Amino acid sequence: HLVEELEKWQEETRKQLEAETVKDLPKVCKIKLMGNYLFRQSNPVVCGIEVLEGTATQGIRLMTKEGDTVTELKEMQDQGKKLTEVKRGQQVAGSLPRITMGKQVKPDETLYSDLTENQFRIYKNIKDKLSEEEKYILKEIAEIKRKTHQGWGF
Repeated sequence: HLVEELEKWQEETRKQLEAETVKDLPKVCKIKLMGNYLFRQSNPVVCGIEVLEGTATQGIRLMTKEGDTVTELKEMQDQGKKLTEVKRGQQVAGSLPRITMGKQVKPDETLYSDLTENQFRIYKNIKDKLSEEEKYILKEIAEIKRKTHQGWGF
């Protein structure tokens, strides 16, 4: 009976630690800047964004398809209401600081979550708990990062 209790406690503790680790990870997303909904051109760029894949969250760092970190998603709004999370298929207004539309980013450009190598490795370790969509985005992010750093994420 004691062994069963110990195993149960170990399993619960492992799940709790996994949940805490995942909680601190940035969500993965792929967003499109909607150039036809440009409200402000520079610092911060305020434009429409569409979440193509994953979940965009407030404060997430973003990179181009070349792997350059360009900005973060500072704030999102839909009809005047502030949002902290936007899921696939949603279109909202987004605020992107420290960039200028036409220089660092182009209208209708696609941006990805910018993960550190350590964050990516954590995702790899829990891949059995990820959706197919999240796995697909992580694969794209890894391909982008490996263009400039060959062993990235291994």
